[in-house]
Amino acid sequence: MPNPPLLEMKMAMDGTLPTTKETFYRQDLGVPWVSEDARLTLDDLERCRGDLPFDQSILKCREVVMGVDVGTRLHVVVRGFFAGRWYLLEATTKSEFSELDELIKKHGVTRCVVDAQPERRAVRDFFQRNMAEVRLCLYVPSGLTAHWDWTDGIAWVRVQRTLAMDDWLHSFKSQLFAVPDNYREICGGEYVRQLLAPVRVTEPDAFGQPVATYKHTRPDDFAHAEVYATLATTQSSSSQLFYFDMQNHRLIHPNSPGHPDLVFKFPTH
Repeated sequence: MPNPPLLEMKMAMDGTLPTTKETFYRQDLGVPWVSEDARLTLDDLERCRGDLPFDQSILKCREVVMGVDVGTRLHVVVRGFFAGRWYLLEATTKSEFSELDELIKKHGVTRCVVDAQPERRAVRDFFQRNMAEVRLCLYVPSGLTAHWDWTDGIAWVRVQRTLAMDDWLHSFKSQLFAVPDNYREICGGEYVRQLLAPVRVTEPDAFGQPVATYKHTRPDDFAHAEVYATLATTQSSSSQLFYFDMQNHRLIHPNSPGHPDLVFKFPTH
């Protein structure tokens, strides 16, 4: 009968033996180690709860970003900046890129980052129709930061996948990203289920060195849409429109004292 060193294994699990919990789980138990900070949890999302504190039929955010993950359907998230946080304005799925054009107009999107794969031609056509707002994202094998460039008439952002997903995870862990009170109901619950899917794990590379990566065992399309939205927040730009002073009920130029994050949403007829 095998005689495993149970005392030493328990000490390793408790952190009282000079080894890490990750080593204990991987080598002694033979199962992956997932730390508490390696994925989004429902507790994280509960701490992110927050609805926009103004009427969106009257006011809109000056800076609005959109992230699009491309697959069998287009998974889209739209976020607006107000008072130091990025609020979720819409999370939805679409079947055609032409529907994204409508979302850009509807929300006044200032920066959109879209998955460049696998529908390259459709993505490029979408970019040509919205060149001021849209950037195409490619994951690259290495890099310490996202690189933004124009190549062959196309605006790209190239970023290492784990780096981009770390920034996405931090946006929720730090509560920079807000979700509405009804976030569990969005898209029949698929939004929250897919946000919780990616897990950050450490695996050996071809040379046996530990490398961080994200794995998933169920669909994670909305998570990647949020990754692209996270990238867009780093390059968002403000439109120079007037905004509305809610207390005094008047329009103010953005260079005047007041709140810089909002613009007055003129009614359409």
